[in-house]
Amino acid sequence: MKSIQTEYYGDNTRWFIADVIDHTPPYGLEGRVKIRIHGVHNPSTREIKQNDLPWAQVVIPTTEAGVSGLGRTPRLTSGATVFGFFMDGLASQVPLVLGSIPKVEYPTRVQRQVEFNTVQERIDQEELFYEQEIKIIDPVRIKDDDFGFVYNKTLEARKVEGVKYFLAQGYTMFQSIGIMAGLIHVSGLNETAAEDVTDLNPLGIGAWTGTRKQLLKNFSNDWRKFSSQLVFTKYELNSTQAAANIRLLRSDSLEKDYDKSCQRLFAKYYLGLRKKDDFRVVDVIAVKLQELLGE
Repeated sequence: MKSIQTEYYGDNTRWFIADVIDHTPPYGLEGRVKIRIHGVHNPSTREIKQNDLPWAQVVIPTTEAGVSGLGRTPRLTSGATVFGFFMDGLASQVPLVLGSIPKVEYPTRVQRQVEFNTVQERIDQEELFYEQEIKIIDPVRIKDDDFGFVYNKTLEARKVEGVKYFLAQGYTMFQSIGIMAGLIHVSGLNETAAEDVTDLNPLGIGAWTGTRKQLLKNFSNDWRKFSSQLVFTKYELNSTQAAANIRLLRSDSLEKDYDKSCQRLFAKYYLGLRKKDDFRVVDVIAVKLQELLGE
């Protein structure tokens, strides 16, 4: 009786994680992707050229026909991280991809520029978004029609309502406090309509300048209101400032002197602050906000 070739039978299974390098296979290899396997292929293209990497077969779901000419091909794209195993065991020459691993990536400079260039066109489409968001905030408590300097109870109310607003958007308590700590530091949540004639002079609770100042004015006819500027902050985090939002969502700490705390990440990547003194101040404000909220 002929013995079973165990290297193909599964007794010596070898798993791998790999990066998809090319998802456009040549004729005859349809449905495959070229991969660079972690720990097997040197990441340097000088050591292992792209042309020398293997075209891996890809498993498709059983909802597809699985025969030539029927069904769909895999939709993996270059840059994807995939998981699989070698069908020939220890020989490790026949890779099979079982699935992809989701990941969060920071937008490239080009992607951010494209988003920035199109945001003006999208603002009109966001009117419904604005109307829905503004209902969350209590306009009376924060004296929303007061564009000048506010004091004591009104200022405290704005701090609390601000945290509540970002909590309602799905941020954690620490992330919400981190956002508000940064806004308090750069503006004091006061004089939301005060500005100079130059683009360099900051405007509003986010101390926006230049093009961002103009985007605020275009965002809503009520842009002077504190509530509108809270919504604009969230709007930016979802669009032109998505890179800052990604970093913020990865943290849930208010620890002092910690570069990856929520308040420091928001201050650095959304507000553009770089000085150590600024980071120390937002640390202190975050602590005071916690005390105000009873956290």
